[in-house]
Amino acid sequence: MLKMKLPKNLLSVLFFLLLLGCEKNIESNLTYQKSKLKYSFIETQRELLAIINSSGGAYMNKVSFFSNLPAQYALEDCQSTWKIWYNQFLLLTPYRYIDSEFNIGFDENQSYFDLSGINYGYVDYTVNQPNGGIIKDPVNYPNINQVGMISWHQLGDEKNASLGFHVLEFLLWGEDLSLSSTGIRDNSDYLQTNSENQRRMNYLLDASSYLKLIVNDLNVSSSYKKNFLKSDADESFTYILEGYNRFIQEDLIDKTILKPLNSQDPFEELSNFSDNTLANIKSKVQGLKYALDGSELFIESETDGYFMIDFISEVDNESAQNILNSLDRIDASLSQITISFENAIQNTSMSEKLSTVVSELNNIKSVLSTLKENYFNL
Repeated sequence: MLKMKLPKNLLSVLFFLLLLGCEKNIESNLTYQKSKLKYSFIETQRELLAIINSSGGAYMNKVSFFSNLPAQYALEDCQSTWKIWYNQFLLLTPYRYIDSEFNIGFDENQSYFDLSGINYGYVDYTVNQPNGGIIKDPVNYPNINQVGMISWHQLGDEKNASLGFHVLEFLLWGEDLSLSSTGIRDNSDYLQTNSENQRRMNYLLDASSYLKLIVNDLNVSSSYKKNFLKSDADESFTYILEGYNRFIQEDLIDKTILKPLNSQDPFEELSNFSDNTLANIKSKVQGLKYALDGSELFIESETDGYFMIDFISEVDNESAQNILNSLDRIDASLSQITISFENAIQNTSMSEKLSTVVSELNNIKSVLSTLKENYFNL
């Protein structure tokens, strides 16, 4: 039998074409995976918004009830539902740092959401200024209403907040003067026995309803969905991953953890009046988990989700495991902090746990940066 020998140069050409075909097949697969990522990105936000709007409604119901019956237990109900609403809102934080072209409308009302380290004496009395604040000044602020609150917001100083989650927190808890407890405002500040208390109740009602309104305005609209699905996948996910990394660095690491940790100042913590900061950090970490893998949100639905962690597992399983291991170590470190955040930043052992969290977040940020460069090149 005769054996046909192919020229070496022809073999080289065939081998090259085979490789080229494989590369095109891989690229085609990645294009398909990226298109699936777009749907999960949209649907995860939609699910989170539904959760947040439900808890916002529950909070408003408690505030309305409290306005009609300003009892201590009713105030405490407002406090507990505020915590739930705010912690759930923080699940969206990774999406807030994405370029405006690809986010769901955060930019317009960003300063109202969770501006912290506010000048709380701007709104109501403090120990050092017992007669200070908008509420106690009917001469300069005669009408307590949303129009006024909007015009007063950050007037003269960005810390002069008249609206937002932490203004509500201060109205509900009052000034925090102790490392061993939260603020100690009670229902006596809201009993309708004088005009000052009436103004305070009106402020709580109007500030709460306005915040709920602008949170409800966040929306995965049909036009947003249409434009996002039509966008170039590499461009959109480049901005999305950059947004996630901005969230990790600017928000979670710098503002939420390192700023109070380095200053040792409990007034720098995110939820100072309610001592809710450790829960806030856990919520933001959970938000990052959902941004990477939102499958938990769809357990009871028929949605066949494909999430960022699935994509990473396909292209670089080692990197995916690296991220998951870091998230596990973050959870372990946070679970070992058994005291309030304001006490933890002044405790050597607990501070080390927070430093471990920062280190693991930096690792996740590094992995996401490499992923962006390797698989979402513009």
